[in-house]
Amino acid sequence: MTVKAQGFIIKIVNHNDSSKILTVYTSEYGKINVAANIPEKISNGNVGVFDIGNAVNIVLYRKTEDEMFKISEISLLKQYKNIHFDYDKLCVLNYVCYVLNVNIEECYGDRTLMNFLKIYMNFLNNSQLAYDKM
Repeated sequence: MTVKAQGFIIKIVNHNDSSKILTVYTSEYGKINVAANIPEKISNGNVGVFDIGNAVNIVLYRKTEDEMFKISEISLLKQYKNIHFDYDKLCVLNYVCYVLNVNIEECYGDRTLMNFLKIYMNFLNNSQLAYDKM
């Protein structure tokens, strides 16, 4: 079975030297865990694709319903560089992704939540966070 989806990477776990387990939120399939084999030599086409908060296009496959999805293709839709280069924004992004991951059930897709994520990521990317440093 092969499916195509667009989503946000909300969690990354290193599985071994050459693979990761990604949690991706999509509007069609909800929160899904997928296995990703990371090539030893990263080409220019996939530098930074496997970062938390990235919007990605993925093609997934699995042989049986009991098996975890595996990524056959992944491409970057949008990378929010202003977030990744600002420590405060990165902390907020990690917190939001953590809350999503903990509170959303597996395979619960919601277009409204996906639209919120798109708007929120653009807002966080373009905003100026100002905290009172003590």
